Amino acid sequence: MSEVSPLSLKETQIRELELRLAEREQEIQDLRIKLHKCRSVLPKTRLTPRTWRAQGISAEPPSCLSSPDLLAAKLRTHEKLDRGHMMAIKQRT
Repeated sequence: MSEVSPLSLKETQIRELELRLAEREQEIQDLRIKLHKCRSVLPKTRLTPRTWRAQGISAEPPSCLSSPDLLAAKLRTHEKLDRGHMMAIKQRT
């Protein structure tokens, strides 16, 4: 029975690890290629930092007027009906 030297065991282990490393590097390269293909097909979107609060569907678009513009704008006024008039409308229906 011949004994294997510790040096040859280490060399064998190094070769195995180098092969695993090469396989993983190839996998990373393949994934990068797939990612590039996906990004080339999908529309470009602006990425935002995670710290920004997400806006819901009902949020105003960012192109809306700023608050000084809103304050300067003239708003329409609506006449307020008195309660007696509303009661008469409800009773008719």
